[in-house]
Amino acid sequence: MSRYQELREAFAAYKDAENRFCRENERLAGLIVGGLPAYLGMPDSFTSETEVIRYLSFFRVEDDEDDSEGAEVPFLHDALAHITDGSFRFGLGLLLERGPDVLPKQNMVVTVHCHREGSKATVSIGDREVVISFDGTSCPEVEKAQAALHELLCDWLRRRPGEDAKSRKIGFRLVR
Repeated sequence: MSRYQELREAFAAYKDAENRFCRENERLAGLIVGGLPAYLGMPDSFTSETEVIRYLSFFRVEDDEDDSEGAEVPFLHDALAHITDGSFRFGLGLLLERGPDVLPKQNMVVTVHCHREGSKATVSIGDREVVISFDGTSCPEVEKAQAALHELLCDWLRRRPGEDAKSRKIGFRLVR
């Protein structure tokens, strides 16, 4: 075998491992997001005059230096940004309202950042960080990440305008 063939085979093995790792990251993000409606006890969607609007939405996180969310995207897969250190992140919007039939409704948007090492994943949401076990397919401690999101949002909503406004990588977007 030539040296180049050796490099070619090593590259193919590397890319296979990278693709598997990214699929596993998507799985972890899906577990965090997929269980949120049940964890929070929230509705799935509401119907406006012309469309169905989901209570959970996804945002692309624009760049490594700034965790500000970018454009809303229809699928979680489209929101995931895989970072060169092996971590990933995505923007998550949670629709909030005064009541089921009350307008306007607003998205509270946060950035979820995950870093995996072995069978553990560190999930950072705003200023909250939890370590959960994840084997590439299942995450029995996923509720820790969902609880961190819930606590962050509750803490943020308890603050009043003019109070300590530390950067929490969190903000509102008007929906309707």
